[in-house]
Amino acid sequence: MCPRHFSKLYPGVMSKKLISAVVLMLVLVLVAETSAQNKKVNWEAFSTNLIVAIKSNHPGLQQSAMQRIIQYADSLDVTKAVYDIALIFRFDDNSRMRRLAMVTLAKINTDHALGYLCQYLKYEKNPAIAKQCCGIINQYYAAKYPEKYQELAVSLSK
Repeated sequence: MCPRHFSKLYPGVMSKKLISAVVLMLVLVLVAETSAQNKKVNWEAFSTNLIVAIKSNHPGLQQSAMQRIIQYADSLDVTKAVYDIALIFRFDDNSRMRRLAMVTLAKINTDHALGYLCQYLKYEKNPAIAKQCCGIINQYYAAKYPEKYQELAVSLSK
């Protein structure tokens, strides 16, 4: 029996079910929105756990941690992991993992993190990574130190 015929046989039943479903959905949406607003993220604990994950020797855990750092970089303080991420960028055999580490260092957005990219750029053998690294360094210094940007561009070209 199709819903159109059902509503003719039992008037008001479909409309009551429809209204009940709409009301239930509205209540669920309001409850979910309220509970999401009440939850506060402990960014300090999250940062600490990401640092522990980066310092581990498990590549999958390191990759996942770097992805989260990229995703939530504005809210995190992971400066203690910069050296470990720089080591991944410099010495990992997997070029995708190295590129992920490079972007992670860029998203951390500190002079210390970008300093590693500048330092290791001259040793980079992969032209695609070197080109992207130059772009990241140029973008960072153009935004942060516009007065020194020309000087940096000359030193990078050598």
